[in-house]
Amino acid sequence: MWPVSLLVLILIVSNLPLVSGASYVRETRPAVIGEQKILVLLMKFQDMPSEPDLPSHYSNRIFSEMNAYYLEASFGQVSVSGKVYGWYTLPQPWTYYVNSQYLSNQRSMMEDSIRAADRDVDFRNFRNAIIVFNNHLVPPPACCVAFAEGDQDFQTANGLVKLSVLLYPVTEGDPAHAPLGTPLLGLYNSNDPLVIAKHIDWATGYGIDFFLFDFWGRVSVSWRFPPLLQHPLIGDIKFAVSYATQMLTGDDLGQLRNISLSSPDIYSRVESDFDYVAANYFSHPSYLRVNGRPLISMYHADLLGGDILEPLTRLRQHLKQLGFDVYFVGDVVDVGAERIDLKRLRAFDAISNASGIVPLPVGPSSKMERMSMADARNELRRWTSAAHSVGVEFVPFAYPGYDDSHLVDRPVGYGYTPRSPEFFSSELKMAIDFADENRLLGIVEFDGWGENTYIEPSVEDGFKYLQTLRDTLAGDQTP
Repeated sequence: MWPVSLLVLILIVSNLPLVSGASYVRETRPAVIGEQKILVLLMKFQDMPSEPDLPSHYSNRIFSEMNAYYLEASFGQVSVSGKVYGWYTLPQPWTYYVNSQYLSNQRSMMEDSIRAADRDVDFRNFRNAIIVFNNHLVPPPACCVAFAEGDQDFQTANGLVKLSVLLYPVTEGDPAHAPLGTPLLGLYNSNDPLVIAKHIDWATGYGIDFFLFDFWGRVSVSWRFPPLLQHPLIGDIKFAVSYATQMLTGDDLGQLRNISLSSPDIYSRVESDFDYVAANYFSHPSYLRVNGRPLISMYHADLLGGDILEPLTRLRQHLKQLGFDVYFVGDVVDVGAERIDLKRLRAFDAISNASGIVPLPVGPSSKMERMSMADARNELRRWTSAAHSVGVEFVPFAYPGYDDSHLVDRPVGYGYTPRSPEFFSSELKMAIDFADENRLLGIVEFDGWGENTYIEPSVEDGFKYLQTLRDTLAGDQTP
C-alpha cells in the first residue's frame, strides 16, 4: 500500500509529558465522564479595545453547540456546563505577550487573566478554563493557533486552584473562525480522544499511513505533540516531524528569506530543537522510518540562504553521534526559480514540494499568472531531474485546492485554485507519477479548514475527498 502522509499545518496541541530514550510509558488517566464545569474568560489586550462578540455568543457556542457534540459523541456520558465572564482588559499590550519568538509570555497572560477576573469568579467551582483573546496568539503571517496549556496552578482570592487551560484567539469578523467548510465532527478539539480515534480510523481506512506534524521548536512550550502519541490507536498509524523553518527569524516570508544556518545563534537553536525531537520522538515505536532511518522534514527549507550543505552535514553528524541516522527531507522546491542550486539539494536525502503549491500562481513575486497542470508537471519534472542528478530522492505533495485569501492580504490579482475532487484526483495522479523509490507521497492537508486544503470529511462534501484518495491510489498498480 502507498505510504501517504497528511501534512497537518494547524493543530491545537497540548503539553505532552516528555519521555527520553528508547521507550514510551503511557500515562494512565481516569476516564472523563459526567458534567464538566468550564470557565470561559473573555480578554482584551491593553492596546486592542475591540470585543469580537457578545458573551452570549460564546455561551451558546460552548454550552449549547459544543455540549450537544459531547453528549452525542459520548453517548450521553459527557456534558459541559459553566459560565462566561468578561470582557476584561489585560494590563499589557499585545506585543508584550506575543512576539517573533511566538507566545513567550503565556504564563503571564494566564496569570493576568485570572487576576483580572478574580473579583467576580470563584475559581474553585471550575476544573477547566477557556481563555478567549481578541487577537491572534502568534505573529503574522501565522494565525488561528490555540494553545492547550494543560493543568496549571493559580493563586486566587479563594486560595490555590488548579485549572486545565486552553488559550483561544478570535478577532472581530475573523474569517479564520468561519472556515470555508464545516467539519463533519462539528466544533471539536483535536486533543479529544474521540476525535483522535475518528481521525486515525478515517485515515487508515482510506489509505493514509502516516501523519506529518509541524514542529515549532521549544521556544513555545505548548507546541508539542497532542495526546495522539498516548492514544490507544497510535499503533495503527505512523507519524513524523516537519520542522517549521520559517519560525527561525522575521515575521513574514519576505523577511524570512535567506535565514543563515551558518549563524552560530540560528544553528545552535536548530541543533537544540533537533536534539529535543530526537530525544522525545525518534524512538517512539510509531515514528516513521525510511529504511530504518527516522524521517524529519524541513518545511519551507527554501527560505534558508547561503551555504546550507556544511551546517546540515554538521547537524547530520551530530544526530548520528546520538544514535540516529536521520532521513532528511528538504522542502526546497521554489516554483518558477530560474536556477536550481544542486549543492543545496545535496544537503538532503530527499526534496519535496510541500510548500511549492502547483498549479497555482507563481509567488510571492510580482508574477501572478496561473500555471496550467502541464506547466506544473514540467516544473516538478525539472526539480525531480535535478534531485536525481545528485543522488537525491523526491517526495511529491498533492493538494485538493488552496485559498487563504480570507486569512492573508494578498496582492491584487493573486489567483487561487478552487478545490474539487476532480482537481484533487489530478494532483494525486501527478504526484504518483513523480514518486520515487521511497514511495512516499504527501497531501496538504487533513484538517486545513483555514486554507481550504482539508480532505477531512465535511458537512458539504461528506467523504468525497477521502474516497477520491482511496480510488486514485487503488487505480495505481505500481508495486
